[in-house]
Amino acid sequence: MKIFVDGMHVAASSVNGDIQFAIENPKREAMTIEARSSIPAKPQLGQSTKYRLKVTARRYLTEVRDNYLCRFPKLTARAASLQQMLHRAR
Repeated sequence: MKIFVDGMHVAASSVNGDIQFAIENPKREAMTIEARSSIPAKPQLGQSTKYRLKVTARRYLTEVRDNYLCRFPKLTARAASLQQMLHRAR
């Protein structure tokens, strides 16, 4: 794991899964802290492609709801009626 503060590499260590590093900030200014891992993230074993596809679709649809539907009451009402219709079809 590499730690960068305002783009500068900082020495860090890992203890019991926690990352520890020390910096000085006497003016108490805002700083950008970035942690970069050299180990690529892997999907958890046991999650099927179908499950991950459902999760991804649900996340995108939630974004659409939050960013677009909630701004327009008529679209929200139509989406709710469509949802009710889909639940009845089960």
